[in-house]
Amino acid sequence: MTDPLSAEQAVMALLTAMRTCRRDLERFVVDGIWLGYDWPGEVLCYGRLDVGWGDEPARFEVCQELRMVFEAAEVRTNELYLRVRLEPSAEACRVESMIEAHLDVPMGRRGEGSHVLHRHVSTGLTLPQALDVLPDHLGRLYRYDGWTTDLGLRRA
Repeated sequence: MTDPLSAEQAVMALLTAMRTCRRDLERFVVDGIWLGYDWPGEVLCYGRLDVGWGDEPARFEVCQELRMVFEAAEVRTNELYLRVRLEPSAEACRVESMIEAHLDVPMGRRGEGSHVLHRHVSTGLTLPQALDVLPDHLGRLYRYDGWTTDLGLRRA
């Protein structure tokens, strides 16, 4: 998709691409990660599509969250986020994919705190180019292989 788009085509292409991205990421997280590994404690899975607002630059972000709840004297949580973000502008678009871990309880080789496990950024893109690289960004999230090495999870 490299030809210029009309305003209507751009809106439809953007919405369709983000819907597809959300659906595909949700399927991967639920089937491949949430159900694919043995998790410590209770695990909840959430998905969302966020749109920037207020003074933020325009952005569309697809996010899947896995939240582990550990109950002891106090409730502690570990949160894993898989994100794909598209930031369109008149000058150029930016696409970013990342996997983040926010850990109250150490997992595998990762201690307490926030960790970026994977990150890939594409900048200086036209909107059609940004929409074209979304599948590559999803593919990079799917190919991340640190679930067992970084986080110490075992296959179910």
